[in-house]
Amino acid sequence: MVKDIQKDREVLMVIDLHGHSRKKNIFIYGNALDSAPSNTVTERTFPFMLSRISNVFSFQDCCFKVQKAKESAARVVYWKELGIPYSYTIESSFCSCSTGPMKDVLFTPEHLETLGGRELCEALLDFCNPDSLTVAVRELEIYMSDHADKAGDSDLDEDGQGQREKGSRKKIDKKKKLVGGKKKLVSKKKKEIKII
Repeated sequence: MVKDIQKDREVLMVIDLHGHSRKKNIFIYGNALDSAPSNTVTERTFPFMLSRISNVFSFQDCCFKVQKAKESAARVVYWKELGIPYSYTIESSFCSCSTGPMKDVLFTPEHLETLGGRELCEALLDFCNPDSLTVAVRELEIYMSDHADKAGDSDLDEDGQGQREKGSRKKIDKKKKLVGGKKKLVSKKKKEIKII
């Protein structure tokens, strides 16, 4: 289906929605792009933007490493075989959040509808807006320089195993001076968002 869509228009992003039985929080599995050095902002920008909008989404629990066992996962196939760099799996715990204002609160259908509906669409619109994207890239660069050891690359594997370093989710200080190089992640031509 995605190949057919690519014949007529560019597919900017693919998002696969899943439930997770072991790992708490709502988070993203992404891909570490081959052409980029590790800990780059490219693949982390959209999840970072989503974390700024949603109080149930955890950027710290996101992971951008592709384990050998996961090379047949949809997000990896969309990236490697179809050339869609922004291919993600959003995982939602069957349990609750482990940090933040929602700590130990069980997710309800309303929480999932809010994140999977309104907040996800809001983040997509921001991602396709060059001005919003530029600001987010700069904020993410600051975040990553301040949190180099936990910049959206959880050491928990995709089965929820491993240890996460303790610490609360920190919001970016909006008054921090924005610095760093500008990176263009989307072209000037109009992008079309199609949810399939």
